Amino acid sequence: MTIQKSILFLSFCLLPWYGFSQGTSENTTDTLSSSPVYKKVNMAFYPAISYTPETSLQLGAIGFFVFNKPPTDSGSRFNRPSSFSPVVIYSLKNQFEIYTDWDIWNRKGWNYTIKAGFRNFPNVFYGLGNRTFSKDKEEYTEERLKIEADLVKPLTEQLFVGLNLNLEHNHLYGFAQDGQIESTSLIGKEGGLIWGIGPVLRLDTRDDVLYPTKGSRLDVKILYYPKELGSSYRFATYVVDFRKYLTIQNEKNVLAFQGVLNASSGNDIPFYKLWWIGGGYRLRGIENVNRYLDKQAMYVQAEYRRKLFWRLGGVVFTGAGEVSDRLNGFRLSEWKYVYGMGLRFQPIKGQNMNIRFDYGMGKGDQSGFYVLVREAF
Repeated sequence: MTIQKSILFLSFCLLPWYGFSQGTSENTTDTLSSSPVYKKVNMAFYPAISYTPETSLQLGAIGFFVFNKPPTDSGSRFNRPSSFSPVVIYSLKNQFEIYTDWDIWNRKGWNYTIKAGFRNFPNVFYGLGNRTFSKDKEEYTEERLKIEADLVKPLTEQLFVGLNLNLEHNHLYGFAQDGQIESTSLIGKEGGLIWGIGPVLRLDTRDDVLYPTKGSRLDVKILYYPKELGSSYRFATYVVDFRKYLTIQNEKNVLAFQGVLNASSGNDIPFYKLWWIGGGYRLRGIENVNRYLDKQAMYVQAEYRRKLFWRLGGVVFTGAGEVSDRLNGFRLSEWKYVYGMGLRFQPIKGQNMNIRFDYGMGKGDQSGFYVLVREAF
């Protein structure tokens, strides 16, 4: 990617930051204040020191912005806070990434969930399916520009419909000579542009969008990638994602559950758009997010969350899942199991958005340590 394109994209990522900041200059935004006085914006800035199995140690900076609705909106059905987190990181594996994560609510209930990022990322490929091995991993470099968004409007206070958009451009290089990527007809090694659009249905009864303690959320999404829109590949993806939250005695103790089915159709799916079950938001404890890839994926996970003292909390979690080349190919004997525990830190006092530190272990002596923003689900 050229320097000009990088600067343009950086400006795009920071535009909401600039716009929100300019609109709140008359408000006090003391990051650590515990005063009950209404603040339009709460914000915090931290050095970003994080770690995942895919990146090793990462260094950078992160911002947290929470935009609260005024007390005069307390009677509104959609009095929900908006949030925005810009991140810039560089890893000891020479991986550079800049991204923003927005969750925006307006007074009429329209919700815009947007993730945008650019990465230059040395990566690994293990092969396809459930039976891959660490010794077979092959390194390559991925340069990716990506924007993904859900744009939904309310039909009722809890039911939303809208569009899901996915636009990304990938450039892959640095394949091992005579390796499995170069020597096979693996779809997607040429990179290219993909552009997908499709409907999304959401049923959301959670009591809090940042840290739910009760209620549930169901998302059903379909994305079509037609070549008529300029996509280099033609395929479709399908997502069913259900989450449930239960309070035990009081809101300091929460049980959270998630079940996900990811499916794909078509014979022209680039390997980097196949489904996965590992990573910091799925089965924590699988050694790499790319360890298991295929056209279909299924996983479940559960987590017990406990608020401890000050701004600290703790969790224990477990989960299981697998990938398959077809929907009727899932086998209980092939499921991968993980378990682990984690620590939570609340960067903005009084706002339930956490930095999380999780350590998970999985089948076959796999493990992973994760430092990320927001809950896993």
